[in-house]
Amino acid sequence: MLNRHNLFGEPKVETKASKTNGIAMGIVESDRIARVEKTRRLRAARAERDASEKAPSEAIPEKTSRRNGSPISVAA
Repeated sequence: MLNRHNLFGEPKVETKASKTNGIAMGIVESDRIARVEKTRRLRAARAERDASEKAPSEAIPEKTSRRNGSPISVAA
């Protein structure tokens, strides 16, 4: 005979393994979120650093002699 207690079956009991699994998955997910955030911050910092380094060094470096390191005079 069906009644309100057995209509939808027995309530599922959470086992120790499923509790441990849920906690472990939560830890893994929080670590993943922290890693993604740290990667985003580091990429932004690297892009900012690269942008500030390239601005002064965009000038063309002067050519030097291979033998003594003195500048080469370019005859045009």
